[in-house]
Order: sequence, then structure tokens, then C-alpha cells
Amino acid sequence: SFDAFFGNPKAMTPGVRVHFTACKEKVSLIATDVKVAPGGTENVDTEIYEAVVSQPIIEPQVSRQYPGQVHVNIGPLRTNLTFDRKDSTVTLLKNDQVLINLLTDIVTEKRRATNIKPKIPATFSHTKEAREKGIVIEFSEGSGLIKCTQNPQLFFHMSEVIEKKKLELNEKVEFSVVPHETAEGGNQAIRIKRYTESVFFPVRKLGGVGTNKGKVREQTFLLLLY
Repeated sequence: SFDAFFGNPKAMTPGVRVHFTACKEKVSLIATDVKVAPGGTENVDTEIYEAVVSQPIIEPQVSRQYPGQVHVNIGPLRTNLTFDRKDSTVTLLKNDQVLINLLTDIVTEKRRATNIKPKIPATFSHTKEAREKGIVIEFSEGSGLIKCTQNPQLFFHMSEVIEKKKLELNEKVEFSVVPHETAEGGNQAIRIKRYTESVFFPVRKLGGVGTNKGKVREQTFLLLLY
């Protein structure tokens, strides 16, 4: 506890996390230069909610960026929540099926969606996005390049990789493509994940002793994922 406080009065709201300098004056402690810590007014609920992206983030035409929105059921109520670019690492599209946490600002009591993660791969059928395939050919600081049929060097941000395990060079991936003004070719890859293809190999079912000749033997199939 402190006998005196000098700083932003809004920082004294109970529950707000602050930075300050502690000084000793005679026998008293004084908190000075009190400032709200980054994210200090934000409280994130650990409960995970299912939501649907109703409005993706609108990129700025001049200088203003408009937040995105999701529909989510909180208790019996269907609620609209906004979200910012920092609330999801990957680009979100309209009708994305996502998982979110609920963030509440302690001071303003405003709520928004955060820690937003698309439900992969189920969400792809809802967004109707065209998924393409290619091979990772280069990594650099926080970005990389993909070679595909439409573009020999398609740019991507590492934040757009939806994988826990790190991608490797020459690894086959699938992705979506959106315009990017500064990228070579004017496009970039987003929502990148490893490409897996299903291959069926017939496996003969062994017949028992005394199996009748001419009887059609049953076959089963083994599904392998690459």
C-alpha cells in the first residue's frame, strides 16, 4: 500500500494493472509516475466460445481501419462483438467458423473478441474460399515465398501459417490468395497449412482354410495420409 499517488486517475480503477515508481519519503512510501500497463485494463475470460465472422476487418482506404465483427451466443443472447487485427494472427474471412475468448475492458466495460482461431478445416466450406496448392521455396525474417502454378514467388507472412509444427523448405502446402499492394505480383498467400492427400491402397483380406474356389474374396482399403 502507498500513502500517496501521483499519476493517471483512471489507473486507480480496481483490477487495472499499472507500472509505477516506488519512492520512500521519510517513513512513507509514495507511488509516482503511475501509468496503465500495456493491456492493463483488459480482462480475458478463459472460457472458449464458438462464433461466426459476420464482418471481416476492412483495410484502410486512406488511413482508417474498420474493426471486424463476430456473432456469438453468450448465455441465451446472440451478441455482436468487434475484433481488431491483434486479436487474430491469421486473416479472417466472412462466415469463418471460429473459436474466441471474451475480452472486457475494466475501465470502459466494453467487450470484444480476442484469441480468435479458425476451426480448421471445417471453416473452409463456409467461407467458400478457393484453396490453392504450392511448395515453400524460401524463408526470410517473418515471411516466406511459395511456388505455385499461378505464381512462381508468392509472398506470405509467417503469422498466416496455421500449424503448430514449423514448416520446412520444399514442403507442400495449401492456402488462399488475396491482393497485396506491395507484394511482387500484387498477391499474397494467407491461411496456410500443410497439404495432405488421401491415397487408398487395396489390402487383401486373408481367407480362412478351405475357402471355396470361385468365391469372390472381400477386399478392404487402407487410408494413408501424406
